[in-house]
Amino acid sequence: MSESRIWKHHSRIKLRFYKHYVQICASHHIKDNYKRFTLVDLFCGEPRIQFEGNNYIDGSPLIALKKKVKCVFNDISESVVENVKNLNKKYPQQIIEVFNSDANENIEAILEKVPSYYHSLFYLDPDNASQISFETIQRIIDYKYIYKQTKEIMRPEMLINFPLYSITKNCGYIDKHNQSRCEINTRFFGNDNWKKAYQKGKTPDERRKNLFITFLESFKPYYIHSYSVLVKSLNSNTPLYYIVFFSNFRRIDEILPNLVGNIERWKKEDYIRKYKYGISRPIDCYNREESLNILERGKNENSSKN
Repeated sequence: MSESRIWKHHSRIKLRFYKHYVQICASHHIKDNYKRFTLVDLFCGEPRIQFEGNNYIDGSPLIALKKKVKCVFNDISESVVENVKNLNKKYPQQIIEVFNSDANENIEAILEKVPSYYHSLFYLDPDNASQISFETIQRIIDYKYIYKQTKEIMRPEMLINFPLYSITKNCGYIDKHNQSRCEINTRFFGNDNWKKAYQKGKTPDERRKNLFITFLESFKPYYIHSYSVLVKSLNSNTPLYYIVFFSNFRRIDEILPNLVGNIERWKKEDYIRKYKYGISRPIDCYNREESLNILERGKNENSSKN
């Protein structure tokens, strides 16, 4: 990432979801003065992001710091890291560490800065599938804490950009035997099950869903909830990415209705209408029936109010 990068407006949607979940975490930890929560941003990018049309908004580092939470940042770009480090002047008590590294190679050092016995949220927003390996994701999953008395396991929560567009492009090389492009997907998924999942689909939509479900299955032994939404370009009918959140927080009825309401508001904003982006309704993939029931109850409540 460089200072001159111009971002596409669909990335503003990712930042909306990120801000939503950071706000939930921050609100929960006001009572402990944010001491029992750590935000880890593995591909943090610039503090301020420039979009098409010369629009600037806060990037993920500033979004988190303005919520008063403690943060660990990482980016592979030296110029980005320098700009993030400059935030120390204004937020000296919140920035735990800023790493200038390949997140895959430096994940152990990053994890050392995160208390495993406290709540943490890892934000993984790679530009494409080549930037993150499932081996790295597995290290985050395994960074758990087991309470001695209750035997309850605490794991980091994760908010992940599933870069569907780049993954699908790599799938196009299966029959061409381009090992380097296919290896990117295998490294991202942690195995080559994605190949059978992709080939099993009879339509582009089926293939897309199969790829995403294959990814989700790897997390299922560790998390009880997996909320996800699909962001797509309506102009070209092209799925761009999923935003997916993994958590063991049990009360999904405290998160889902509010998230649905936010999405409905976001859809009315000028940039989404102008550039014609679609956002699907959030569904908890691991508890789909419960999720659908909550959404239906919310719809009925809104209808009765109107």
